[in-house]
Amino acid sequence: MKTQYTAFTLLLALFAWTSLIHAQDNTTQLPTTQGPAEKQEQAKPGIIPVVLDLKRPSDTDILMLRNGDTLTGTVLNESFSIRTSYAQITLNSRKIAGIDLEGGANNIEAVVTVNNNRFSGFVGDPVFVFKLQGGARIEVRREKVLKVVFRIREEERKGIPQRQFFVLNNADYFSGKVLNDSVQVATTYAQIPVSIADVDSVVFIGGRNPLTTITLLNKSKVQGVLSTEDIEVDLDVGGRIKVYQDRIDTMYCIEGYVPNQFLGGMPFVSGQQVALDLGNDVRMTFALIPPGEFVMGSPASEVGRSDVEGPQHQVTLTQPYYMGITEVTQAQYQTIMGNNPSKFVGTALPVEQVSWDDATEFCRALADKTGRIVRLPTEAEWEYACRAGTTTRFGFGDSDSHLSQYAWYEDNSGAQTHPVGQKEPNAFGLFDMHGNVWEWCADWYAEAYPSSSQTDPTGSGSGDARVLRGGSWNYNPDYCRSASRGMIPPDIQVNNSGFRVVLDLN
Repeated sequence: MKTQYTAFTLLLALFAWTSLIHAQDNTTQLPTTQGPAEKQEQAKPGIIPVVLDLKRPSDTDILMLRNGDTLTGTVLNESFSIRTSYAQITLNSRKIAGIDLEGGANNIEAVVTVNNNRFSGFVGDPVFVFKLQGGARIEVRREKVLKVVFRIREEERKGIPQRQFFVLNNADYFSGKVLNDSVQVATTYAQIPVSIADVDSVVFIGGRNPLTTITLLNKSKVQGVLSTEDIEVDLDVGGRIKVYQDRIDTMYCIEGYVPNQFLGGMPFVSGQQVALDLGNDVRMTFALIPPGEFVMGSPASEVGRSDVEGPQHQVTLTQPYYMGITEVTQAQYQTIMGNNPSKFVGTALPVEQVSWDDATEFCRALADKTGRIVRLPTEAEWEYACRAGTTTRFGFGDSDSHLSQYAWYEDNSGAQTHPVGQKEPNAFGLFDMHGNVWEWCADWYAEAYPSSSQTDPTGSGSGDARVLRGGSWNYNPDYCRSASRGMIPPDIQVNNSGFRVVLDLN
């Protein structure tokens, strides 16, 4: 994989692929670029690191007062209520990221939740009960409070599910489950019941009895006046509300979808997730990867670099996509395909001894079962997701010394795969992007990248081998780098190659 791709070197690569022992390269490690303090400040998946223009700490709440004082400690109120223009909402304090009372005189106070929902109106709680870091307990009248920023809590790191997404005409937005089974639309030719399960989105136009445009999953549209007056929603942050139709701007009915403009506050860390039910109590969870730009490949100075990782070039990915947070497990593969080809057997272990052909057949079968577009990631999508905003050798920095926190590789694997998701995730919430098993990409392998900037690249149009990425349990750190590239023919099955899949939003 560090040699030119010829018939001879392909055989050499295949030999290396199936070997369980590999020599470490005698290279000099670069000094680490991320010490313990920096690691603590790194944004985590599913977390809003900044709210109300303030960074959220991990060890204290912040109470900002109108006289300029800033207090640190713990908010003791168990919940807060906000009276919006469409509902009265009570939220558990642990589901709140920030409260903004700055606009109280104009009745536009707001609560931002830990899953990036926004509710505006009037916060009804008369006092904030606050325990100072020194130990004193005080009560502060709401009229004296400007902002409250809540600490990042451990349970928040596990994430809150994002189901269907609502945008209101007062600029509020939130996620939850639509409880209406269907809505009734009066068209110029008939009264039509439309099942929510068949809907992509609903756009409301106008005031009372608004004209609506309903886009179905099959891309057909229904236009008319919505006869259903109230949309009932089970909020993802807790509580149930009814929203009158004239308050809604757009309702997105595909679970887990969030429009790009509402992913703010989480740069490079969307945290939005969606899960597919595969049956037999087996699920597959995906993290939303936002569109963006990055420099693909490695610089000539990078330790462990191969010539096939260049030239570096700018890549723009214009569309968001969901990527599996883990490699496909044997339980997931068995549920969809009815067999398990792996050498190292275990339901939570990544499936291996699967060819590229096997992986793409899994994608087709999963698409047929779920009705969603399921595929392998392009090589560019894979590297972008692996880097998660970094430009270093690994998604966490340059030094090999931290690799064992994120990856199973030659030095710590014990010559076998390990259950997925045991190591730390990257900033997109993806596990095992380095090590465990090599991961198939959609692209044909080419020995060099184009030198010019690329938009949504899909690789070479033909070839003899398909791309693999990420390294594996029996490879040294150089092969586990973000830019490292592997390749074997698409029909070859080996015990250190598996895959993860991508789910398109549309």
